[in-house]
Amino acid sequence: MTEAHDKQWHLDKRVPVALIIVIFIQTVSIVWWAATLSARVGYLEDANTSRQTYEARIITLEVTVRTAISTLDRIETTLNKRYGSLHRKNETVIRPQ
Repeated sequence: MTEAHDKQWHLDKRVPVALIIVIFIQTVSIVWWAATLSARVGYLEDANTSRQTYEARIITLEVTVRTAISTLDRIETTLNKRYGSLHRKNETVIRPQ
């Protein structure tokens, strides 16, 4: 019986209760920190996904605007050829680079 009793796990009485409490609190703190970190990473991944969607939409809009500008330039050139020079009220035109 003593041999079976010696093989069982047991806590030595020399281990202070404060040490057990500190290890327990540290373990709980690490689990809490990991859960918070996981939630923050999940939020950032979702934000990055939506940002990529916005980037694709902006690129599409830029292409559309460039196409519209080139179309308007061709229309203006055709009108200038047909009717001569047309004067605009506002001569400043901002062109995308």
